[in-house]
Amino acid sequence: MAAIAETSGGLGRAIYRGISRYVSEHMDWNLHIEVGTAEGLGSLEHWSGDGLIARPRSTALRDAIGRMDLPRVVIGDLVPPEPGLAPLLHLPLTSPADDARAAFDHFIARHFRHFAFVPFEDVRAGFGRDKAFAELLAAEGIELRRFPSADHRDRSLPDRQRALADWLRKQPKPLALWAANDLRGQQVIEASRIAHLGVPEQVAILGHGNDELLCSLCTPQLSSVEEPYEAIGYEAARLLQGMMTGGLAPAQAPRFKPLGVATRRSTDLIAIEDPEVAQAMRSMREHLSEPINVADIARWTSISRSTLQRRFKLAIGRTPAQELARLRLERALALIANSQWTLKRIAAECGYGGLNRMYDAFRRLGNTTPGHFRRTHVR
Repeated sequence: MAAIAETSGGLGRAIYRGISRYVSEHMDWNLHIEVGTAEGLGSLEHWSGDGLIARPRSTALRDAIGRMDLPRVVIGDLVPPEPGLAPLLHLPLTSPADDARAAFDHFIARHFRHFAFVPFEDVRAGFGRDKAFAELLAAEGIELRRFPSADHRDRSLPDRQRALADWLRKQPKPLALWAANDLRGQQVIEASRIAHLGVPEQVAILGHGNDELLCSLCTPQLSSVEEPYEAIGYEAARLLQGMMTGGLAPAQAPRFKPLGVATRRSTDLIAIEDPEVAQAMRSMREHLSEPINVADIARWTSISRSTLQRRFKLAIGRTPAQELARLRLERALALIANSQWTLKRIAAECGYGGLNRMYDAFRRLGNTTPGHFRRTHVR
């Protein structure tokens, strides 16, 4: 079996991790791995094997894969090749609407009212996320500001960065900015430094893809919409195995949703004036896996519990207990839909202190149960 995916970014490496995990758990495949940028078939031009998993980045590679006479799983957002004689399955990544919802919820929960999107110079890099983001914001009466990346495509990188810095200076603050991918997010952080703008105090920056190495190397570290790339690789290997043993490609490909947002310093800001409420909400997120309560939250501030209750209601329209319950449920839903963890492990990760308490929270807030949600929402 062969696998082709770009290894210079976190997406391709995560897909490979998922493939590797499936292989180690279920069989002893002889894997041929194409590394690097994965823009050509390379040694696979005259290769004959049992199956192929690929994430093509060009139409030429996509079309070449389409001509191969062996079972194939094609991952990604390019229009899939014609099936040909052998089974072929197109396994899409997450939808722009789901991606935009994750970014929208992340920023709205922090009470931002000014929003921007920065695509990559390759305008495809947004994959429709900016349009979906704009639609969500328009429903709230909010305009999305877009940086015209394509206008600067032919300029040098220093010139492009200066243009981005000039554009950032002109935007209203505090600004919630979503970048097309993590590399673009890193560039926005650098442009903010050129513009002498504080991150996240003046510009809160969210990337996409959660390339952990790249995000951790940013200063400040970059928050990012987290995608289930490893789960996609695992599922691709599982489906390919069925196709290689005589099965047909599924009539409908599985659907994946983003895991949520990996929150780091670049968006660690509540866009509200009350510093005690902002501190309390940051502490909630930092300690979400612990069985904390409102008394714990109050101790992390300099005000009393009753005062915190009143100021929470004024600042965000919810009590500390309601906000904590919302954050826990949000995290539990993402883990159930996009991980293979047991419900017991998810309950612990979300700070419920036990499976029964998570069940109670789901019935009370979600009008369902964790088991029913997993059966109806997981691929």
